[in-house]
Amino acid sequence: MESTKNNKTDKGKKNEKTKSQRVVEIVKSWKKLRELGLSDDLPALVEFKKVTNLFIEDGIPVTGKIPMPEWDRTLCYILTNHALKESTIALMANTK
Repeated sequence: MESTKNNKTDKGKKNEKTKSQRVVEIVKSWKKLRELGLSDDLPALVEFKKVTNLFIEDGIPVTGKIPMPEWDRTLCYILTNHALKESTIALMANTK
């Protein structure tokens, strides 16, 4: 008799994004950042690059905020590995 726990684990994996799906999603996000004129060498984007690379490789969902004082903004991100949900990034204005 098969374990019910294994069936639940297998079912959960059906809803996970593949590595190629994660790559496509992250590339799309980086294109948007570049369209805004943000340079890859900004400290916040160097840090975000590390976060996105880990997400692509490991598929572990991650949420966070990275301050961007040069632009008076904060980069907020929600990277989800759920196949039916889209990861999001947003540049939020810093309030004074």
